[in-house]
Amino acid sequence: MKSKNLFVAVMLSVILAVSLGLTGIYVTLNSDEQPEEKKYIVTSFYPMYVMTANLIDGISELQVTNLSEPKTGCLHDYQLTPADLKLLSKADLFVINGCDMESFLDNVMEEYQDLTIVETTSGQTPIQGEDHDHEQEDVDHEEEHDYEQEDVDHEEEHVHEEAHDHAHESNGHMWMSVASYRGQVEYLAERLCEQYPMYATQIVDNAKAYDSQLEALAQRQEKLTAKTGGTDVVLLHSAYAYVAKDYGWEVSVLMDLDEEDQVAALSAGDLALAVSEINEKGIRVILAEETYGASVAESLEQETDAKVVYLDTCNRGDFSLDSYLVSMNHNIDLLYEALEIEE
Repeated sequence: MKSKNLFVAVMLSVILAVSLGLTGIYVTLNSDEQPEEKKYIVTSFYPMYVMTANLIDGISELQVTNLSEPKTGCLHDYQLTPADLKLLSKADLFVINGCDMESFLDNVMEEYQDLTIVETTSGQTPIQGEDHDHEQEDVDHEEEHDYEQEDVDHEEEHVHEEAHDHAHESNGHMWMSVASYRGQVEYLAERLCEQYPMYATQIVDNAKAYDSQLEALAQRQEKLTAKTGGTDVVLLHSAYAYVAKDYGWEVSVLMDLDEEDQVAALSAGDLALAVSEINEKGIRVILAEETYGASVAESLEQETDAKVVYLDTCNRGDFSLDSYLVSMNHNIDLLYEALEIEE
């Protein structure tokens, strides 16, 4: 009898101990301070993602996600996907470039009226499309046309008038200028501090650290500018107008070739005029984007002594924090090499 009572007592003790243990675990799990709900920041395209990711690095409560990348062409013609709309529906902040780059912005503003939008180029003055038109008003050749003429009907109409729908709009590729990009980073940091004051100290520290790396890029550019300022160049993508601006170079010819139809729109007359300009001015460098400009660049290189430099437009990458730095440093390396200048 005593053995039976002892067995029951032991079993009750075990059950009580297990129950208390489980209760303790339950109380501990539920009494611990729960982490703050994440704040989602959405960026319009790759350069915006990289700058935002650098500024919120180490802040686990903030998460940045990029919209679906455009497969081809420029961002002007990008169409929002269902996945993009779903992402924006939970966004706390939408970071954009501005300057007409995001053609879908009106749709976003209409659909998500309470969404805070940060236009990183705010306060900066973009290059206007017509600022770099190839002007040649006193031509004598029968097949040459006035680059300023807008209403011509000739078959060999210039690329500046018809090759790109956005030829006379603001040039939104401001991130291709290190100086402009630094301004974008500074402005975004200010807005992020306003939006998330509890993380302001970390954001400011991140901004200073990132800008010190961008300053190193600017110093490399300054060395090249000192030796090449005033150089005439040919551009086969409007993004490189900002590269030319950083170095103080003169743009003699601009063919905005970032889509297949723009390349197809070029005529033999267009190429002949470009060749003539390059040879006449002794232009040494043609800046091109390889995806769409390679065929035109190769043709120009064969007919002139100019060297083609295929620059990275920095709108693709592996989403690493140093992506912009790596791409721009590589671009600078290529320019030093093409101009045969030692750093």
